[in-house]
Amino acid sequence: MRSIRPRSTACRGTTPNKEAASENKVVSRPEEEHIAVPITDAGLGIELVTAARAAIQDNTCATRSTHRDHWALLGLACCVCGAYLGTHSVKRRNGAYAHYYACTRRRNGRGDCQEMRYHAAARIEARSRAFTRSLLRRPEIIVEQTQAYIEGERQKTRN
Repeated sequence: MRSIRPRSTACRGTTPNKEAASENKVVSRPEEEHIAVPITDAGLGIELVTAARAAIQDNTCATRSTHRDHWALLGLACCVCGAYLGTHSVKRRNGAYAHYYACTRRRNGRGDCQEMRYHAAARIEARSRAFTRSLLRRPEIIVEQTQAYIEGERQKTRN
């Protein structure tokens, strides 16, 4: 049995510090503190209940990220400082959303990034598609770069 206790001792309704008030800690209680609650018969057979439990056993929580279909480069694009580009959405006054990529190093407080900018997702993804199309139109570039990579790896194993 698990219960949730607030981490802060401040009263939830009166604290000005939202962060301290919203932090929760999940605590597992010992077996002797568990309370048995009788459940009335719902009219379902044990086979149906077992099958339903098996069907949802590996379920995961749905993502809270809004508009996931806009993030074509999520986890693939990197900033010039080497950190991944994270996502950021802004709801405009007209109700439409604007989507941006931003350096995760500075946003997460892991250091400074000289190139800390919010890059419009549509613009970066269009440039990425154009670059990919240009590579597909000239496959010899891919062949040359692949051969150079293989040769570099051979040099590493020889040394």
